[in-house]
Amino acid sequence: MVDAAARRTERVLTGPDAPSMCVVQVNHLGGALARSRPNSVPHREGRFLVRVLGGVDGPARELLRRALATVEPWTIGRALNFAYGAAGGGGRAADGLYDPGTRERLAGLKSQYDPANLFRRNYGGVAAVSSRG
Repeated sequence: MVDAAARRTERVLTGPDAPSMCVVQVNHLGGALARSRPNSVPHREGRFLVRVLGGVDGPARELLRRALATVEPWTIGRALNFAYGAAGGGGRAADGLYDPGTRERLAGLKSQYDPANLFRRNYGGVAAVSSRG
Protein backbone atom coordinates (compact mmCIF):
# COMPACT_ATOMS: atom_id res chain seq x y z
CA MET A 1 0.00 0.00 0.00
CA VAL A 2 1.20 3.53 -0.77
CA ASP A 3 2.55 5.25 2.33
CA ALA A 4 1.17 8.44 3.89
CA ALA A 5 3.98 10.66 2.60
CA ALA A 6 3.33 9.56 -0.99
CA ARG A 7 -0.41 10.20 -0.58
CA ARG A 8 0.31 13.73 0.71
CA THR A 9 2.65 14.38 -2.22
CA GLU A 10 0.00 13.20 -4.70
CA ARG A 11 -2.56 15.57 -3.14
CA VAL A 12 -0.15 18.51 -3.43
CA LEU A 13 0.68 17.68 -7.07
CA THR A 14 -2.84 16.86 -8.23
CA GLY A 15 -5.26 18.40 -5.73
CA PRO A 16 -7.27 21.62 -5.98
CA ASP A 17 -4.17 23.81 -5.46
CA ALA A 18 -2.09 22.03 -8.12
CA PRO A 19 -0.31 24.27 -10.65
CA SER A 20 -2.14 22.60 -13.54
CA MET A 21 -5.41 20.73 -14.01
CA CYS A 22 -4.98 17.04 -13.31
CA VAL A 23 -7.28 14.06 -12.82
CA VAL A 24 -6.26 11.10 -10.66
CA GLN A 25 -8.31 7.92 -10.65
CA VAL A 26 -7.60 4.91 -8.44
CA ASN A 27 -9.45 1.67 -9.12
CA HIS A 28 -9.36 -1.37 -6.87
CA LEU A 29 -8.47 -4.55 -8.79
CA GLY A 30 -8.82 -8.22 -7.94
CA GLY A 31 -11.72 -10.63 -8.23
CA ALA A 32 -12.10 -12.26 -11.65
CA LEU A 33 -9.36 -10.06 -13.11
CA ALA A 34 -6.83 -11.59 -10.70
CA ARG A 35 -7.55 -15.16 -11.81
CA SER A 36 -4.97 -16.59 -14.17
CA ARG A 37 -6.20 -17.12 -17.74
CA PRO A 38 -4.39 -18.15 -20.93
CA ASN A 39 -4.51 -14.69 -22.52
CA SER A 40 -2.36 -11.57 -22.65
CA VAL A 41 -3.91 -9.57 -19.79
CA PRO A 42 -0.82 -8.40 -17.88
CA HIS A 43 -0.18 -7.69 -14.21
CA ARG A 44 -3.10 -9.66 -12.78
CA GLU A 45 -1.44 -9.51 -9.36
CA GLY A 46 -1.93 -5.72 -9.22
CA ARG A 47 -4.15 -4.48 -6.40
CA PHE A 48 -4.89 -1.04 -7.84
CA LEU A 49 -4.93 0.75 -11.18
CA VAL A 50 -3.80 4.38 -10.94
CA ARG A 51 -4.45 6.78 -13.81
CA VAL A 52 -3.10 10.31 -13.88
CA LEU A 53 -4.41 12.53 -16.67
CA GLY A 54 -3.44 16.08 -17.45
CA GLY A 55 -2.00 18.42 -20.04
CA VAL A 56 0.62 17.35 -22.51
CA ASP A 57 3.16 20.15 -22.43
CA GLY A 58 5.00 22.58 -20.20
CA PRO A 59 4.27 22.51 -16.47
CA ALA A 60 1.48 19.96 -16.92
CA ARG A 61 3.86 17.34 -18.33
CA GLU A 62 6.28 17.88 -15.45
CA LEU A 63 3.42 17.61 -12.96
CA LEU A 64 2.37 14.26 -14.50
CA ARG A 65 5.95 13.00 -14.42
CA ARG A 66 6.27 13.90 -10.73
CA ALA A 67 2.88 12.42 -9.83
CA LEU A 68 3.74 9.11 -11.52
CA ALA A 69 7.21 9.11 -9.92
CA THR A 70 5.53 9.32 -6.51
CA VAL A 71 3.83 5.94 -6.96
CA GLU A 72 6.69 4.35 -8.94
CA PRO A 73 7.99 2.29 -5.97
CA TRP A 74 4.67 0.42 -5.94
CA THR A 75 4.28 0.15 -9.72
CA ILE A 76 4.48 -3.31 -11.31
CA GLY A 77 3.65 -2.33 -14.90
CA ARG A 78 1.34 -0.38 -17.15
CA ALA A 79 -2.21 -1.02 -18.36
CA LEU A 80 -2.45 -1.28 -22.14
CA ASN A 81 -5.76 0.60 -22.33
CA PHE A 82 -4.35 3.57 -20.43
CA ALA A 83 -0.73 3.74 -21.57
CA TYR A 84 0.05 6.97 -23.38
CA GLY A 85 3.55 7.66 -24.57
CA ALA A 86 6.72 5.94 -23.52
CA ALA A 87 7.24 4.35 -20.14
CA GLY A 88 9.18 6.31 -17.57
CA GLY A 89 11.45 8.98 -18.92
CA GLY A 90 12.27 7.67 -22.36
CA GLY A 91 11.55 4.00 -22.88
CA ARG A 92 9.59 2.48 -25.74
CA ALA A 93 5.80 2.75 -25.81
CA ALA A 94 5.42 -0.97 -25.03
CA ASP A 95 7.81 -1.02 -22.07
CA GLY A 96 6.10 -2.29 -18.92
CA LEU A 97 2.94 -3.45 -20.68
CA TYR A 98 3.67 -7.19 -20.56
CA ASP A 99 5.69 -9.52 -18.41
CA PRO A 100 8.60 -11.23 -20.24
CA GLY A 101 6.73 -14.54 -20.73
CA THR A 102 3.73 -12.84 -22.32
CA ARG A 103 5.99 -10.69 -24.50
CA GLU A 104 7.73 -13.80 -25.83
CA ARG A 105 4.43 -15.58 -26.47
CA LEU A 106 3.05 -12.56 -28.33
CA ALA A 107 6.26 -12.25 -30.36
CA GLY A 108 5.90 -15.90 -31.38
CA LEU A 109 2.28 -15.38 -32.42
CA LYS A 110 3.31 -12.25 -34.33
CA SER A 111 5.99 -14.19 -36.21
CA GLN A 112 3.57 -17.01 -37.01
CA TYR A 113 0.51 -15.03 -38.09
CA ASP A 114 1.99 -11.76 -39.38
CA PRO A 115 5.47 -12.48 -40.77
CA ALA A 116 5.17 -9.50 -43.15
CA ASN A 117 4.50 -7.18 -40.18
CA LEU A 118 1.32 -5.76 -41.74
CA PHE A 119 -0.18 -4.97 -38.32
CA ARG A 120 2.57 -2.70 -37.04
CA ARG A 121 0.81 0.56 -36.21
CA ASN A 122 -0.96 -0.64 -33.09
CA TYR A 123 -0.02 0.99 -29.83
CA GLY A 124 1.90 -1.38 -27.60
CA GLY A 125 0.58 -4.47 -29.30
CA VAL A 126 2.38 -7.44 -30.74
CA ALA A 127 4.34 -5.44 -33.31
CA ALA A 128 5.88 -3.42 -30.50
CA VAL A 129 6.80 -6.50 -28.46
CA SER A 130 8.47 -8.41 -31.25
CA SER A 131 11.64 -9.95 -29.87
CA ARG A 132 13.47 -8.81 -32.99
CA GLY A 133 13.43 -5.23 -31.77
